[in-house]
Amino acid sequence: MASQNFDQQRLKDLEEIQTYINTPKLQSLLAWAERITYTSETNIKPVGKRAIALANANAYTLDSFLKDFIKYVEEVKKIKVYNKIDFNKLVEKLEKLEKLQERPTEKPIIQTVLEAFQLKPEMIDLSEEEINSLENYFSQGKRISNAIDRQVVALEWERVVRLRAT
Repeated sequence: MASQNFDQQRLKDLEEIQTYINTPKLQSLLAWAERITYTSETNIKPVGKRAIALANANAYTLDSFLKDFIKYVEEVKKIKVYNKIDFNKLVEKLEKLEKLQERPTEKPIIQTVLEAFQLKPEMIDLSEEEINSLENYFSQGKRISNAIDRQVVALEWERVVRLRAT
């Protein structure tokens, strides 16, 4: 009975989470995050991988120093959240930009990164409402994931207790 109630609550939570992705732009961005992380090597949960991808997509629009950004890209490469991204080629292109310009402008850097991550500028040009919807989506996803983890631990503990009783 408790498991059935838990399952019903998770279904309700999953229905609610879908209401946050309520514009074509958010749907497109979430589909991109799913596609770009789906078969990645990390054992981070899917919702976590999508959150990392979307946070990075948002970071690409921010002005940053090129050297720091290259280091950041190299760190992102290490966590293996993405698939089908040639990080070596991306770093190489960014380093070329660094050599070509003393003070690189934001545009070629962002263009290079968007191309490497198969993003379009319009996909990350989000309104405040869309940003809030994404935050709600991931907050709800984290809540669901944590609830599932707690339920799995409780079920496993229950199984251990039953085994010890026999």
